[in-house]
Amino acid sequence: MKVDVIIPCFNVERYIEECLDSVKLQGKSVRKVFCVDNNSTDETVSTIQKWTLQNPELELELLHEQKPGACSARNKPLSLVETEWIQFLDADDLLPSNAIDLVLNHIKDNPEADVLIMTTEILR
Repeated sequence: MKVDVIIPCFNVERYIEECLDSVKLQGKSVRKVFCVDNNSTDETVSTIQKWTLQNPELELELLHEQKPGACSARNKPLSLVETEWIQFLDADDLLPSNAIDLVLNHIKDNPEADVLIMTTEILR
């Protein structure tokens, strides 16, 4: 079981590399990352492009959404998602190492769940 990760991005050049590094730490649990630039005026796009070139082992697609707002950016790649589960992640957030594996195991233990909200309790 794998997940696709969706990260809306607006002027996050200072945070996005560390965020993507935390996604990379999830290993084979991540099928693909969708970074959606939402009209950034800083170096967000070039920072993501540079990170992608330096980390080819993690499949990343950079999309652009002109309609302002994180909701529009989160919705942009939904038609491209190929996994049953999605990890939404803000560009200034970090995932603890192996967090997605722990959540996927929780999903396996609770197959009737439609939504799972990750909390510190799940990560223990």
